[in-house]
Amino acid sequence: MFRPIHAWIAIAALSIGAAGAVPLQPQLTEAEQAALDACFQKEDVDAGFACVEDLQLPLPPEMAEMLAMAGDPVLQEAYERWQADFDAAMVEQARALATRGDARSLLAAAMIVPIGYDEATGQPLPAAVDPAIWFDAARQVRPGDPLVAWLEVSGCPLFVSRCDPDAALARLLQVDGDNGAVQWLAVNAALGAGDTVAARTHLRLAAGADRFEPYANALMTTLLDARTAAPLPPMPADAARVLAKTMPLERPATNADVIAMLSTAQWAVHAIPSLSGMLQLCGAGQDRPVLDAALRQDCKRLMAKLAASDSVLIYPSIALPLLVELASGPERVAWQAQLREFAWLSEQFHGLLTAGGPGLAAVDMATHAQAIANDGEVGAARQLLQRNGIPLQPPADWRPSHPRHRALLAPGNAPAG
Repeated sequence: MFRPIHAWIAIAALSIGAAGAVPLQPQLTEAEQAALDACFQKEDVDAGFACVEDLQLPLPPEMAEMLAMAGDPVLQEAYERWQADFDAAMVEQARALATRGDARSLLAAAMIVPIGYDEATGQPLPAAVDPAIWFDAARQVRPGDPLVAWLEVSGCPLFVSRCDPDAALARLLQVDGDNGAVQWLAVNAALGAGDTVAARTHLRLAAGADRFEPYANALMTTLLDARTAAPLPPMPADAARVLAKTMPLERPATNADVIAMLSTAQWAVHAIPSLSGMLQLCGAGQDRPVLDAALRQDCKRLMAKLAASDSVLIYPSIALPLLVELASGPERVAWQAQLREFAWLSEQFHGLLTAGGPGLAAVDMATHAQAIANDGEVGAARQLLQRNGIPLQPPADWRPSHPRHRALLAPGNAPAG
């Protein structure tokens, strides 16, 4: 499931340097700094690692420690031994899930099978079992599981060579057609087929639906529950120390941290369906199409559902600016207030994810991943701010850094067209 440990540590160390997260020692000359920057820019991780070693420069303590760990054969052996045990436990868990035979268990089995990588080429190695077989079996179970169909419509998992999104959408409409999020997927399919009449019909159904329930939370729950139930061996201290540096954590890593990291990475790939249909019909900025009264109303109603969804951050980040642009009068003022609050949440959240370093109340991935499963990514972001002592409401004099947000929140800004 993982790259060789020296590669992971090298990635972490080089990213620290590239991002300037750790100030370099002042005795570096301009030429030395330029040479170090060139190492950070190498695409090949091992080459960048070797480049830094060859320079023999005085490095910040944290970076020097990470590079030393990457070259320690004892640590590498401890990590590889733990990795082999972890992967074996996940294969055992996947097989146990698959024997249950229900669609959700088959899907979970397919999603958690470890995928190894060839150290020389970086290409995936053959898996101990074929997850595509289990995913295909999950697609055949009737009545269809909406999460399985949603994944097939939105974009097949990477281990599946062929999907049938049209058939999956038909199943999804059959089992969960009163869900506005499903009708929204149908808008994309209709536009892809060049059927604008069907697209408008599905847009109207999505806008008028009593429920708007994306499947991102269910996906994260499935991934976390499947992996957490695996018969995992304890993580050795050396492996815990190495993994803590790569995540990064200010404490030894645990199996729960690794499960959260893997599950969050998969979730991020599959959690967001295409926004193209809504944007094509409802438009944005100067390229906005001419909206008739009925289309404008449907767009506003659908975007209001997106803005209210805690499922993923991208939904309100797309919907709220469009709602401000489409509204006028008191309605516009109300949407501006929501946009300002969301812009604050988004900026503080991403700041916490990228800040790193001592003194930060850590972004505990295990806690954060479970919060996504329970409360969606927006709810998890709010909780992360609260754990770090950051208020959910922006200060009175705060202005967003995003240029579009600043423009839409400027006093007296008139609706666009």
